[in-house]
Amino acid sequence: ISSPSELQKLIQNQKLLIQGKVIKESYSKNNKILILNNNLKLLCPNPCPSLLNKEVSAIVKIEFFNNNNYLKILKLNYHK
Repeated sequence: ISSPSELQKLIQNQKLLIQGKVIKESYSKNNKILILNNNLKLLCPNPCPSLLNKEVSAIVKIEFFNNNNYLKILKLNYHK
């Protein structure tokens, strides 16, 4: 997956491997939302480290949240 438009073709709860650079972080109730340089939004359950400007790879599950498709992180890798 390299863009949000490709999420439309996938099904809820499908698992994927996603890679990119974190360009923005925001917060929701129980998650940090990581926005990657390919505009994909990853949900990182709290506590989630600051990953701004870091390259990450993650195994994620597609979830529907706040009228958007999000990618919930199941396993996260990044360089410290």
